[in-house]
Amino acid sequence: MTEDHSKNLWTAEDTATYLRLKSKTIYELVSSKKIPYIKIGRSVRFNPDKILSWLESKSVASLGGRR
Repeated sequence: MTEDHSKNLWTAEDTATYLRLKSKTIYELVSSKKIPYIKIGRSVRFNPDKILSWLESKSVASLGGRR
């Protein structure tokens, strides 16, 4: 964990804001287990470092071809 995020967990709303998605989309990703999350009681939280790694893993490399 990086120093910046070591004390913070994001809410679904925080995560949605960061990813520029709707909170509903975040909850759908959680429901289908397509995004890393932490369940604390009935609450869902997100480790920012895990979200950044997950986002990086979703990157698609350019083939460098013509348009």
